[in-house]
Amino acid sequence: MKKIVTGALCALAAICCAVSVSLAQQPAAKSQRVTIAQDEPAFGLIVKLKGNTAAAANADTVRSFSAKAGVALAKGRAMTDRVAVYSFQTMQTRAEATAAAVRLAADPAVEYAVPDRLMTLAQAAPNDPQWDAQWHYHAPAQVPGGSNLAAAWATTRGSRAITVAVIDSGIRSAHPDLAARIVPGYDFVSAFNELLAYGVPASWFANDGDGRDNDPTDPGDWLTSAERSALPSAFVSAFNPSVMSSSWHGTHVAGTIAAVADNGVGVAGMADIQILPVRTMGRLGRGMQSDILAGILWAAGVPVSGAPPNPNPAHIINLSLGGSGPCDAAYIDVMDQLRARNKIVIAATGNEGGPVSSPANCNGVIAVTAHAYNGDNAYYANTGLLTVVSAPGGGCGFFSFSGGACSSRSDRVLSTVNSSNTAPGAEGYGLSQGTSMAAPHVSGAVALMLSLSPSLQPAIVRSLLETTARPHPPGTTCASPLNAGICGAGLLDAGAAVAAVHSRLPTVSISMPAIERPGRTIQMIGNVQLKTAAGLKQVVWRQVGGPPVNLVHESPGSTLATFTTPPTGTVSFEARAIDDSGFTGVGTASMRVIFTAGHRAADSADTERRPNAERPGAGHGPGW
Repeated sequence: MKKIVTGALCALAAICCAVSVSLAQQPAAKSQRVTIAQDEPAFGLIVKLKGNTAAAANADTVRSFSAKAGVALAKGRAMTDRVAVYSFQTMQTRAEATAAAVRLAADPAVEYAVPDRLMTLAQAAPNDPQWDAQWHYHAPAQVPGGSNLAAAWATTRGSRAITVAVIDSGIRSAHPDLAARIVPGYDFVSAFNELLAYGVPASWFANDGDGRDNDPTDPGDWLTSAERSALPSAFVSAFNPSVMSSSWHGTHVAGTIAAVADNGVGVAGMADIQILPVRTMGRLGRGMQSDILAGILWAAGVPVSGAPPNPNPAHIINLSLGGSGPCDAAYIDVMDQLRARNKIVIAATGNEGGPVSSPANCNGVIAVTAHAYNGDNAYYANTGLLTVVSAPGGGCGFFSFSGGACSSRSDRVLSTVNSSNTAPGAEGYGLSQGTSMAAPHVSGAVALMLSLSPSLQPAIVRSLLETTARPHPPGTTCASPLNAGICGAGLLDAGAAVAAVHSRLPTVSISMPAIERPGRTIQMIGNVQLKTAAGLKQVVWRQVGGPPVNLVHESPGSTLATFTTPPTGTVSFEARAIDDSGFTGVGTASMRVIFTAGHRAADSADTERRPNAERPGAGHGPGW
């Protein structure tokens, strides 16, 4: 975490409280994860009948199922007493097979139909060569302080529709493990003419030769001993600058959240999402609170004077920075605006071994403390009743530190950095520790949660993080009754948090005919089953494929929608149900439109509205 000073330049040491150590890039591991593309061929359909499969191989059954699926099927073979497998006579893509399965599943004799496709051996570990060194992601059975990331990946790897803003020192956007994740950000580090009176340039802290602009690149935040000696005495007296190497702090934080996994390079991040880099911290890891507040607002999509509109507003704001004192009026105002926009704010508690710092102590912020490899609270980590959860921050646990058995350097958090100690050099990887490193683990976990359900309310996210956290390990600092409540609900468990979201998603299906003729007015019914006590907030309908049609909702958020079938083609629709807590379920359905000789064109008053059990196409005359 980086510190800030209210109303003046933050006089803070970086809240990654150890120097980053660059690690040379290693060759890719030999094991590879196999990915099935959406256009991977499917071999047929697996069909479960409501009766037995005695007639499954019957020629009439095959012809009937072929017509209803809209593709030519070969003779079926029984898999169980009610499940049969039908091969495609002509290979179909996975998307085509899925559409055929949806059409066939509408038959009243069919319980379900799914594509018969290639699967792969489950391989939990990605092929990034330094994955084994990233203990902070591992399962608790392997590492007591691990965040259980692979269990979350079994459900989702993330969604590029989710954006996390990293309010920090900037970004090394050309880093091979980050380049594919970055969306255009902004540099809010100001140039201050007041510095001229101290004999240094107005952009001394900005360290990039100018003030605010659209380039959030991290130029480095170093100060060498020789450079310090050359500074005017008035500046040294006023700001007490410390000699330090460049931290590449924002790049390290971003890598924990979203470094590209399974690319055979370097390290893995937690989620396949987008990173919005917002530079607010300059030289020496210092930043003005006004710049930080402006950066937070801009990241959330709130207009900021002098800055262009943000085309990629973030869902999650990561703040690995802070300063001492209470949450002041300016922070309160900004956090109120973010809550009104349903933004989730995650902040580091600080590294002074004291109370929770600001803005982590602001109302509604998810305050994150840090723990070590063994799950013990880190010796440096701030704690208090405002702490929500603990996440891997690395370094020494409190008991091992006080007992003189401090952890090794390898027990720190490994992520993306630049290899240079001063101005940028080659991109690389490095180890750091601090609550700054803990906060992005929570941001990554929340990004995975939102990838399943992007409308989740901040209060629900906080509650799920708390209820799914693992207990502090026995014998550690926070497990003591004397420290009850000050370290948060427990240790972050990304797998349990994602599973909790998944189990609460509404189930959605769409009732409509599978095959129709042109010119028919069709009414679709969205069938929604909620999984929580919350009520249904809305159903959002949209067309997701086929010739465009005019989709009409019965009323805003209605479970009903109508459209008129086009002259030909396959049309597909999505119904997205959102409950009052923000849990979101999605259902899809497709209809094949075919004009057959001898069929009259239907007028717009000819409306179809059928329950699930009715046979598609019933009553349409010969051939249907």
